[in-house]
This record gives sequence, C-alpha cells and structure tokens, in this order.
Amino acid sequence: MVQRHGCVLCCDSTRSSLDRRTANLVFIGVLSSFFVKPLLREPPPTGLVPRWDPEAARAAAKAGALCPAVSCADNRFLEVQAALDTSTLPVNAVGSASEHLPIVYVEPQFGMMKARGTALAQYKVVVVAPIARSASDRVELMWLRDASSGRVVAVRGFDSDTQFTPLGQEIEVWPYTLSASLKEPYVGVSLGERLVPCVYYAEAGLWVGEPFVLCGPEQSVCEGPGVFSTGRISTLNKYGAARTGANLLEAARPALLDTAERTGRARAPSRGFVL
Repeated sequence: MVQRHGCVLCCDSTRSSLDRRTANLVFIGVLSSFFVKPLLREPPPTGLVPRWDPEAARAAAKAGALCPAVSCADNRFLEVQAALDTSTLPVNAVGSASEHLPIVYVEPQFGMMKARGTALAQYKVVVVAPIARSASDRVELMWLRDASSGRVVAVRGFDSDTQFTPLGQEIEVWPYTLSASLKEPYVGVSLGERLVPCVYYAEAGLWVGEPFVLCGPEQSVCEGPGVFSTGRISTLNKYGAARTGANLLEAARPALLDTAERTGRARAPSRGFVL
C-alpha cells in the first residue's frame, strides 16, 4: 500500500514536471511571437512615385492596421505618403466651411513624468468631419500631416458608410472620425510641432484645416488657432472612434447630432490605421 502510494506520487510528479515543461515551451513560444516578430525587418518598398491615388492610400492604411512589426507599419506609411500627393488638387473649393472644414481636438498626455520634465511628448488628437448624417456626400480619407515636411503621421480610410469587424459585426462610422494617439518618438511628433488636418470627401474633394500646434504638458487641452478648446471631452476608446467624434461634435456642433447620438449608447470599436 505504501509502495503503491509512492508510485502514484512518482507518476504525478513526473506528469507535473512534463506539464511544467510544456507550459514553459508555450510561454517561450508566446514570448517569441512578441519579441521575434518585431525584429523581422521588412525591406522598404521600391518604385514609389508621388501621386494622388486615394484607393492605394486606403489599401495601405488598412494593411498598416494589421502590421506585426514596426518596419511593416513604417513601409505602409511610405505607401500612404506616396499616394497622398495633393499638389494638383483644388483645396476647400466645393461646399461650405461649416459643413466640411475638419474640427480638431488635442489633449496632451505626458504621463506621470511630466512634473520632472522628462516625459515623452504624447497627444490624443481627434479630427471629425462636420458633415451631416443625411448628406449625400461621404468621407473617403482623413489624415494628419506635418505642416513643414508634409509627412503623414496618422491616417484613416473609409470604404463606405458601414464597415464590419472580422466577426461580421456592423460598425457605424458616422461621424467620420480620426482618433489618433501620437507619441514621441514613434511617429516623430514633438512638442511645438505644427500639424495639418486633411479630409477628402467623395464629392466635395479635399478640405484642409488650419495648422495647429502640439502644446506643452502644462495645458490640459491644447488651445490656439485650428483647435476646439472650450473644454475637455471624453476620448476613451472604449466605444470606438465614432463615439469620440460624436462627443466632439456634441461640444462643437450640437445641431448635427440627433437624439440617438446624445444618449451616449455604446458603439463597436472603429478600425483605422493609427500609429
């Protein structure tokens, strides 16, 4: 009886040891997926020619949202950059500013180290297109670019008025919103940098907003030309970009929101290429 019990203990110990080894192997495999994939550097694309190609920009933006490595995201941004040459397009030429000029909200998020002056610059930037839900026009692309270099730092493409998650869940995209977390040095933004919001409409074409400045950590909300700054709004991503855009519209243009948008109901997360 004692020997049998001892055998059982021995077998259980061996089994436990194997289970621990298996668990360790699985854990190592998970760590590899996190640390090895980012190290796999994708070669930069070749033959990129500056042009106006919104379809290519949308495709690159979608691909960028699924990138497993930094080099992949960087390359998709290069493709977006090449496809967004707006030098030959008329600007703010069709429609009224009140219905097309992008509304911008900027909230600095320097973190706990801001008191010591060592925190990296980080910002939550929300850009919403003030087009009515009932309008026949729609937004195809929204992006932020550096005012000096023209470099694109955030972009989102819209295929239609309705998008779907990988599980087939419908996502309402109105109001059309670009909600981006910009952090130094990942996308190269820095305190004092001037960014320009751009929106491309299917019918009204390109609308470019006034350049705005990324402010310092002493301000709870960035103020000045080009930004909405009469108070803080909720920028939590819990309900997706469209909900954040609705919060901004409710503060800046409440007449554009119907009763449903004012209830604060939950929305499915929106998808977009934001780095």
